[in-house]
Amino acid sequence: MAVSLASRTRVSSAHAPLVYQLHALLALALFALWPYTSLVHAFAVPLTYPARPYVVYRSRARTTDRRSRTAA
Repeated sequence: MAVSLASRTRVSSAHAPLVYQLHALLALALFALWPYTSLVHAFAVPLTYPARPYVVYRSRARTTDRRSRTAA
């Protein structure tokens, strides 16, 4: 039990509502498991994205004869 400095009375977490205790437990579990999940990518900020070069897609020239492309 912890002692409150303001009132010098004992404070126990057992007096907290069950919903709050479950909320705190789930928050701590998420914090503990975060590095081992894909949630770690939430902090991957693409800072170089605006400065990256454009991707140029070129289409192949259309030919009527398919054998002309593969002939050696």
